[in-house]
Amino acid sequence: MLKVLLLVFSVTLLASVNPSMADNSLPETVLHEEARFLMGTMARIQVAASTTERAALCAAAGYRALDLADSIFSTWRPDSEITFINDHAGLGVVKISDAMAKVLSAALQVSTASNGAFDPTVLPLVELWRFRQPEPGPPPSDSAIRKTLNAIGTHHVIYQANDQTIEFTHPKTRLDFGGIAKGAALDQAADAMMKAGAVGGIIDLGGGLLVFGQGQDHMIGVVNPLDSTQPLDVIPLSNGSVATSGQYERFRVHEEKTWGHILDPRSGKPCDQALSVTVITESALLADALATACFVLGPEDGLFLLECTPGCEGLIVFESEDGMMQRLSTSGLPSIN
Repeated sequence: MLKVLLLVFSVTLLASVNPSMADNSLPETVLHEEARFLMGTMARIQVAASTTERAALCAAAGYRALDLADSIFSTWRPDSEITFINDHAGLGVVKISDAMAKVLSAALQVSTASNGAFDPTVLPLVELWRFRQPEPGPPPSDSAIRKTLNAIGTHHVIYQANDQTIEFTHPKTRLDFGGIAKGAALDQAADAMMKAGAVGGIIDLGGGLLVFGQGQDHMIGVVNPLDSTQPLDVIPLSNGSVATSGQYERFRVHEEKTWGHILDPRSGKPCDQALSVTVITESALLADALATACFVLGPEDGLFLLECTPGCEGLIVFESEDGMMQRLSTSGLPSIN
């Protein structure tokens, strides 16, 4: 068994955006930077456009898209669409929005590809482990976990793509898009900003980062989970998304025992096979979901999933039996380290 460690692991921008966001062949642009607290984290937008006013409008469009995503996917909001769906578990068919249908479909596909390591019905387990409570309390009993697992699994989800409806076969099944919602929000925000006239930009949203449009390569630093003063790797990125999963921000301690917040929906217990997972791909939604799935799968199975996913690269950091930090990466991982 690997030790569950408090990690300092993040995706950080090592080289800020060049104000031109472009080379000499592209038109002159100006840069606008802004940060707001959204979706339970700090959202930072850097956007380039033809004028100062246009860049500010693009940033505003991006934040509106992030807020809209929160109103659809947040299980913390009583007025969100996902809360409405969960409240109607076992009560019949519910019509869902286009945005919900797109993310639900992707979540079900990643769940299938990962053999259930990623599961959008994990909310009952999250609540059982009290990750939504200010105080952790003792871990649940094995019998409580087994009982809760009866409501977990995508086999309880009946999704009709043609009618765009969802229904649960178990009355206690609940959706939780915590492992995919921020990625979906990043994609939606970038699309909104481009439609508003952005030439290019970067959006950083709590462990997920998306670079879009025209511009130069940006150096994305992956922090060493065991030594935050030294970058583990530096990844060049001109277009695409980077997402990370790790036990470095959310964890519980009770009676000197520590466990992380990422749960294995198959066993109902916290994962401890990896220290961190970084995934790079075009879609922020996919990067977010795969980072969670690979963290649950562990190093070897996680790497296999990444290698089998077209257009996807990744880095998995884990601790060997002798306590040494090890790393596995996909064959095409871009790196300058």
